[in-house]
Amino acid sequence: MILGKTDEAIKCFEMVTIMDPENYEAFLLMGIMLLELEKYKEALESFENVLKLKPDNEDALIKKGQSLGFLEEPEEALKCFNEALNINQNNLEALNYKGVALKHMHKYELSIDTFKTIIDMEPENPWAWHQIGLNYKELEMYQKAVEAFDNALDVDPDFILGLMEKGVTLGINKQYPEALECFDEVLIKDPDNPDALQFKKMTLEFMEQGKQTD
Repeated sequence: MILGKTDEAIKCFEMVTIMDPENYEAFLLMGIMLLELEKYKEALESFENVLKLKPDNEDALIKKGQSLGFLEEPEEALKCFNEALNINQNNLEALNYKGVALKHMHKYELSIDTFKTIIDMEPENPWAWHQIGLNYKELEMYQKAVEAFDNALDVDPDFILGLMEKGVTLGINKQYPEALECFDEVLIKDPDNPDALQFKKMTLEFMEQGKQTD
């Protein structure tokens, strides 16, 4: 949506809420637009207005949690996602954001458990496998991280982000030839990928340094 039209739409929804203060849908849509515009405090206020009217609105709880996450309040965000899950324990969006919040709070094992719950519900979810890999990487459990990235790539072979993180993890673990294969594969799919070009260069330098010290 064009920025100017989004601003106009927000003003329209604002007028609706003034004329009808109990129109929770207008507050919700206005909050979503504000969130897209990165006006996180204003979005938060909109979602809180929804929840005053509809305390069990899962969408508002999740969007409120997102806003709090962007405002670097992961603990408060987590409360929102848990509230949404208390209403509907199978809400995949709430589970996903809960896992991300836990990762930001450095609660990696709990984050892994959350994304594994998503995998139980959606075995072919590359994003969930990817997040599991990122958590294992933070725990310095590099082989498990690579296995998780491989699972993501089994589901979606064109998942470039997963391929990149697999290469980075292999590089951290000093498995340079395997890392190089990942970056080369990314460059086949996306020849101008700046991250892949940079990491390939670094990997080649590390390999050369290793030869000189042998």
